[in-house]
Amino acid sequence: IGGFDESSQVTDIVEVYNITNNTWTKAAPLPEPLHHTAAASYNDKIYVVGGYTAPWSPSNKLFIYDPVENKWQEGKPMPTARGALNVNFINGTLYAIGGSSDRPLNSNEAYDPSSDAWASKASMPTARHHAGSAIVNGNIFVIGGRISGSLESISINEAYDPEQDKWITNLEPMPSKRSGIAATSIDGSIYVLGGE
Repeated sequence: IGGFDESSQVTDIVEVYNITNNTWTKAAPLPEPLHHTAAASYNDKIYVVGGYTAPWSPSNKLFIYDPVENKWQEGKPMPTARGALNVNFINGTLYAIGGSSDRPLNSNEAYDPSSDAWASKASMPTARHHAGSAIVNGNIFVIGGRISGSLESISINEAYDPEQDKWITNLEPMPSKRSGIAATSIDGSIYVLGGE
């Protein structure tokens, strides 16, 4: 979804991989070109949040894609414009955490699709962007990322408990300092992949 093309231009291209027949196709493009967005799925729709327009202007847009209709609609804008953030759905609520505008952010904002409304939640203790995130036992774990300059990566591991609206900070850090990472959870464990 979006990103940069071969000419380093911001793109609106959306490509879909079919795991059954090992093929790629193009879907309806994003309503506008964006890079460094965050995306999460819920009720068979994809929610694309934030990112940057060309060259590095932070966006607060929320775009919702329906793959059955192959159409995009725009939701209520996120309160804080930012890119390189993390988003996750828990119990029907989308949480947008961290990211960067002109500096690392600790913003934590929750979106309710049923009311198309945003609410501010407890701020992340460590402001950062380009982190990884995954859900285990109803908590959102935010791992690694960058705290300031583009190459200052960290290993910090913090978890957000949405039921208590509080953060857990006494967690073992990642063994290596990395940012621009991917993360996922399987059977109660979090796997962090790649990065800088």
